[in-house]
Amino acid sequence: MKEFKQQSSEKMYASGEDAEARGYETLTKFLGRGVRGLFVFKTRKGEIVAASSTFFTLMSFLPLMLLSIGVYGWFVGDVELAHGHVMSLVRDNVPGLAPWILTSLDNIVVNHLAQAKGVSFASIAVLCYAMMGYSSSLLFGMNTLAAQPSRGGKLFEDMRAFFGAIAIAVFMCGFTLLNTDLGFWSSQSAGAWWGSTMIFLLRYNILQTSLALTFFSLFYKSFIPGKIRNFDAILGAVSFVALFLLGKSFYWVYLHHMKAEFSATFGNFETIVMAVTWIYFIQCSFFFGASVACAPMSLRTKKQTVEDIPAPPMDLDQAS
Repeated sequence: MKEFKQQSSEKMYASGEDAEARGYETLTKFLGRGVRGLFVFKTRKGEIVAASSTFFTLMSFLPLMLLSIGVYGWFVGDVELAHGHVMSLVRDNVPGLAPWILTSLDNIVVNHLAQAKGVSFASIAVLCYAMMGYSSSLLFGMNTLAAQPSRGGKLFEDMRAFFGAIAIAVFMCGFTLLNTDLGFWSSQSAGAWWGSTMIFLLRYNILQTSLALTFFSLFYKSFIPGKIRNFDAILGAVSFVALFLLGKSFYWVYLHHMKAEFSATFGNFETIVMAVTWIYFIQCSFFFGASVACAPMSLRTKKQTVEDIPAPPMDLDQAS
């Protein structure tokens, strides 16, 4: 009996040490991948492509918002309800946005909804085309980070940008739908066997996070040129979503340590500066995720290039 207890203790200790060693090895690999992604991001001017993408984000923000309200309103059958939910989503995901900015956006949306006669295919196509500038900036940035030239000609690049814009629009509409008020989902799932599970997943943002990870994994896999492995695409999506959540969680640092100084420097434009900075941070996080996804491909390409260099000819004196 005593020997049996000793053997059980030894197995328990061995399994614990093995789990610790594997955890350390896994953590080291993840940190190493992050460092390699940061190296790719810095050496291939990720900050510059993020800045250009920020400009197109600001230009495409209103068309994207109108598209989300239109499609979401068509889905739930109430445009006014969609209007309120989308504005709440903007307020929650752009920290510290001034009330007068939200009021201005709200007035633009109200005027658009008053003049619009429902959602048509033509209006959706126009709004998607307006988003092609933003989609093109993302594709150009990923081409730059992957060190891959554009291929297929101008028409092919425009088609990629258009499909990228549609993919982003579909994701934003789905993300908006999942971030609606829980009362809406409670009424929709009343009496259903999956109702309580759905509310639980939505309340703790499990479903929203899963959607974001799935979408950006597929986006990196599909739109980064070159051969991107599935694991690399997933790791890039995890890096992007983690940075987004980290930045949103640490907004209190700005409130307690920097807000007064920014208000004294920029006055009423302080919230605009912070909104642009926040969008720039999101774009940097997106391209950092792309760098993490394409870093192994860059190393493989570099290794193949070095191996393809022919060896120098042997000296005749040494040969003799």
